[in-house]
Amino acid sequence: MSVTNVADFVELSHHLKQERLYIASEREQLQSLHVSVGAGAERLFHSAWIARQQKDALSQLILASEDATPAACCQRVNTLELVTVADGYRRLTYHESKIGRFLYLMRDNAKAVATCLLATETSDGVEQMHRVASAVVSGLYGNVLLSEDEHCLLLLLKHLIDVQVDNLFILTSYTHRQLKSEVWLTEAQLTLTVDVHQRSSIIIGINCHE
Repeated sequence: MSVTNVADFVELSHHLKQERLYIASEREQLQSLHVSVGAGAERLFHSAWIARQQKDALSQLILASEDATPAACCQRVNTLELVTVADGYRRLTYHESKIGRFLYLMRDNAKAVATCLLATETSDGVEQMHRVASAVVSGLYGNVLLSEDEHCLLLLLKHLIDVQVDNLFILTSYTHRQLKSEVWLTEAQLTLTVDVHQRSSIIIGINCHE
């Protein structure tokens, strides 16, 4: 091997080391940037969630809801300003994965959520159902900040509408059957009345003939 070839190999090795150092540096910068973007996105999501809650409080005040007095609205807004978001595993420990899995399954099962809301309305009334629905929208669907949550909420509304339409159809069918039964009873009573009248006329005719 000549001196020129050795020098070429040494130079190539030096360039490869420089390339490896450059790639490692770029990888570290990308990882740092990824962490920074993730933290910023999380802060943005939290701020958007708080802003949406404050908007809901203002909407309730504008609509003059019974539970939304000006004092209660201001207290809720101020409380939301002091909200701090903590990681789930710090509070729920090993239960965090199980609860997260449950919420994930509920989020993707709009029919089950609709059934729960309708059961709440049946057992506890409309007001309690409204509170539960508000918790579902803000907690389970994250105030519909993401397109995926919007899709899940639309599926929930679809299932609720389907159930309401089915109940209306059942009620209409029952009312129709009840009305038909009443008409049948009226016709039966009329037939019976005519029959009794005819029999009375025959008896009166016989008596007169005698």
